[in-house]
This record gives sequence, structure tokens and C-alpha cells, in this order.
Amino acid sequence: MLNFAIADWQAWAPFAEDHASWQRWAAGETLPPISDKPALSWVNPMLRRRLSFLSRLMLQVAKPLAERQAIDAWVFASRHGELQTTVQLLVDIAKNEPLSPMAFSLSVHNTGAGLFSIASGTQAPMNAIAAGRDTFVMALTDAVARVNSHRAERVAVVYAEELLPERYADYQQGEAPALALGVVVDRSAAQWQLNREAGEATEGSPAEVMLKVLLGADREQHFPAEQGIWRLSRVGT
Repeated sequence: MLNFAIADWQAWAPFAEDHASWQRWAAGETLPPISDKPALSWVNPMLRRRLSFLSRLMLQVAKPLAERQAIDAWVFASRHGELQTTVQLLVDIAKNEPLSPMAFSLSVHNTGAGLFSIASGTQAPMNAIAAGRDTFVMALTDAVARVNSHRAERVAVVYAEELLPERYADYQQGEAPALALGVVVDRSAAQWQLNREAGEATEGSPAEVMLKVLLGADREQHFPAEQGIWRLSRVGT
């Protein structure tokens, strides 16, 4: 069981860039696309050109949280990481073509965390997590542990999902093709609870589930775990 409080949140998808749009989405409205990728006008142009789509997603939600909250530590998380970049490197190897040093350096799992640190200038501690279908929950667990152990007042979790390369499409198990969610965990009274339960692991996006419960569209929802399912519910009224 994991009990936690969320002090702030930020999300991005091609059809929703602000809280009002996400409220409409949570109410069941189908929203048209408004952008194919985050603009990130605040990032230096030379650095911005290096960013993969996944890194863009992460920076897009991290920056507003950093501006609104005093973040003591960051946890960046994605199930598959920079797989698009890694696959292209493997294709180049198979073709006996030279590898791009820049692409190689940006293919690691903590790419988003490192680039956000560079772009924003923050020196707060950062962690990068990948834990299969439990990635989002393990990132929250890391944040809650830091807060409950009094190592931090506020910890931001930045989680992103993107479309996988075609040859790995079978591993796109319900994750959204383009979605980032950032939440700030603090020491307030617990508002949410996560429990792992027995059950069939159906497909689903943990970020979408979190948003629907966070925005009041549902009081309780389930999403897949590595073994069984995770039940996310609101605590109290």
C-alpha cells in the first residue's frame, strides 16, 4: 500500500496543454490535436535541437512545476526510455555505418533528467527509473520515500510515454503515444492510495488513470502491474 499527497501537477499531450483542457478531457470530451510536439521556447535553440521527442515531453511538464514549486528532488521515469534513439543506433551498427557521438550520449535512460538539469540550471538531486509496467508506481514510491524520510519537502515525479518503434509495437501495452505527466509529492495529508491486487493485467496508461482520478472523473481506477493490477483510489472525501 502506498499513500501519498500531490501538491501540484502538469501534463501534456498533443490535444491538451493546460489544466482547463485536461479537465475537458477527463469529462469525456474528445479534443482535437493542437500541437505535434512541445515547443520548449525557453530552451536554448542549440540544446533544443538535441532533444528527442521523449525528452521534449519530460521538459515540457518539468519546467512549469519548477517555476511554481520549490522542488527539492526530481524523479524522471519512463518504461522504455530513449528507445527510438537506441534503435536507430542499432540500425546504424547493422549497416556498418558510423555512430553519432551525440545520439550515443543521449540514448541513456537518464537523458531527460540530464537535459532538464542543463536547460533549467537546477542542481537538485535527480533519479531516473525504469521498472517495466511498474515504472510509474516505482517513481512515486521513490518520491514518497524521500518525503516520508524527511530527506525532502517536495519531490517532483516526471513520467512520459511515447509511441514505440514499429518493430517493438507489441510492447506498446496501453501506453499513450504521446503523454507526459508531472506530479509534486509533499508531506500533506494523504489524498491518494495505491494497492497491488491479484487480477488480470489489462492494457492501460498509468498516466491517464492518474489524471482521471486526479481530476475527479473517477474515484477509483485500475491499471496493469508487472504481476496483477494496481488500484488507485482517492482517500477520504
